[in-house]
Amino acid sequence: YRKLVPLSQPGEALQRIRHEQPDVVLLDLMMPGISGFDILQAMSSDAELRYIPVIMLTAASDAKTKLRALELGATDFLAKPVDPSELTLRLRNTLAFKAYRDRLAHYDSLTELPNRRAFIKRLRALLQQETPAPQRMAVLHIDLDRFKEINDTLGYSAGDALLKAVTERLREALRAIESLHGSGTPGWSLLSRFGGDEFIVLTPDLANNPLAGMLARQLAASLAD
Repeated sequence: YRKLVPLSQPGEALQRIRHEQPDVVLLDLMMPGISGFDILQAMSSDAELRYIPVIMLTAASDAKTKLRALELGATDFLAKPVDPSELTLRLRNTLAFKAYRDRLAHYDSLTELPNRRAFIKRLRALLQQETPAPQRMAVLHIDLDRFKEINDTLGYSAGDALLKAVTERLREALRAIESLHGSGTPGWSLLSRFGGDEFIVLTPDLANNPLAGMLARQLAASLAD
């Protein structure tokens, strides 16, 4: 695991969880000043924290304690002393399930592009980001004309094939644009499927305003043939 964040002050747990947004929380039940149940209950009532997996670690192994932890939202329960191999397996399974769930929540299943929710999350993070100097960004909306006619006349399978083809053309165009005008690293722009036949391109760092117009023209040209 690339990053582990230990915490010895339980009273700071919720603040740190909000700040770190971890993939999984290992939570002890008995702690000074606050219990694991208190933290679980606070997490379950917080819209930003309620879906973070929590593995409860405790010396208590009675059914009542386990049931209480699960009712409050614990994902898993391990009795102390914890076997390292078992903890590793449970962590792996928990993280694998979270990755699958996050993909369903943030990616379009047809095109495998980030969806509306992922786009809004990324845009909000950029707008809240503190930078030394003001940054230019562009949001480009791409809509396919007469897409409904394709679905109505040729069927939904043809419409799906078209959306996949459009996705690949836009990806290739963005890669070419990034190599010339981007930051030099993949992911300079975010391409997402906003819904139906709508696509959104978010460019977080533009050198100048005319570049947005050029970007729009090049993306349109990639769909022209």
